[in-house]
Amino acid sequence: MDTGLGELSLDDDFCIGWYVLIMELVSGGPAVGEIGKVSTYTASTTTITLVSALTAQIKTGTDYELHRTNPTLKHNALARASVLSFPNGSRHGLYLPLRNETLVVDNLIANFDFETYTSPDFSNWTAIGSPTLTQNTSYFVHGSNAANIAGAASTGIEQNLLTVADGFGRIDQAVGKQLHVRGWLRAADASNGRLRVTFDGTTYTNGSYHSGDDDWEGPTVHYIDVAIPADLTEMTVSIEKSTANAVQADMVVAWIDPIYRYSILTAMLRGPFQVLQQAYADLPNGPYWPIPAYGTPTPGRLLRLTGMGLLSQPSTDAGTVEIDTNQAEYFLAQASQWLYRAIVQGGSQQERDYLKQLRLDWQQDIATMERSGTTMPNMAAQRPLGAWRVEEDSAGRYLIFPQPR
Repeated sequence: MDTGLGELSLDDDFCIGWYVLIMELVSGGPAVGEIGKVSTYTASTTTITLVSALTAQIKTGTDYELHRTNPTLKHNALARASVLSFPNGSRHGLYLPLRNETLVVDNLIANFDFETYTSPDFSNWTAIGSPTLTQNTSYFVHGSNAANIAGAASTGIEQNLLTVADGFGRIDQAVGKQLHVRGWLRAADASNGRLRVTFDGTTYTNGSYHSGDDDWEGPTVHYIDVAIPADLTEMTVSIEKSTANAVQADMVVAWIDPIYRYSILTAMLRGPFQVLQQAYADLPNGPYWPIPAYGTPTPGRLLRLTGMGLLSQPSTDAGTVEIDTNQAEYFLAQASQWLYRAIVQGGSQQERDYLKQLRLDWQQDIATMERSGTTMPNMAAQRPLGAWRVEEDSAGRYLIFPQPR
């Protein structure tokens, strides 16, 4: 019963066939988010009866919404609007501009920037001893996180390049070549924190210890260049600390041979339209420079790819989309024309004709907004001849660099 409906002097046929969406006004109220279809409305008691019972008794004071159209369809329409708004061929639309800096030239180390973490471990890294591993969101070189390695002395993390994804395929016939390792370390005490490499689990090639100045030291300090032996049983890169004080690590990379094919992140549906490389080894946040025609990027440097992805697809009332006020009109127009197409099958012929006309009206509004500049201009490729290209197959899309002739 909703006494507020009595103030509207509604008849018994009010809201029959409509939908009730349960909202949460009472803290801890049950059935929040559930939807029920109205079977009857009794004006004398202002009581709404649903076709099927909800999963729990609704508490007094619970907020709810009444919808002529199923709220699930409305949410689906908003989600579909992200797809329908995406540029199609020469048609302008709305998209999410993407700038990706997760590819490192020739890099063999997975999760090099420690952005993937499920407590208590970093993905692809194995603990040495019993360290306490967390993400450090206050001190990092690039991205949003660094590895925080705390706990007892003589602990750390390591990664065997022979066991990471595609490892064997990418370092085949490596004997006699050199393994190059670079990283960023931060420590508050001297002789604590360094890079190490082992090919047998016993003999190590060690990098320099951190100076202990409580600041980041980069690849001009923390590096290893070591020949790969013929009798290797592993190819393990480690970050180890010698005292009980914490060490932070970020952007730890390793390479042997040039890599000419890189997987493009799946969120980048169109592009990349521009591929730049980190200009200086000790400046990962810029500047970034174009790769020259028929050139290959520098090993160990970050790549910056720009492209286009889908706008966020809101699934709840609290969901947001990355658009401004003018673009919202276009987005909602796409959602509305999809919604009317979805519900046009029901009702009388007169209702179907009416909905079809509404859909056509929305399509005309969409075309008008596209011509008026409400949408975003498509990105243009900035690719020097012979610098790079994009290929794709059933497994994904790839950035291809030319191999030396």
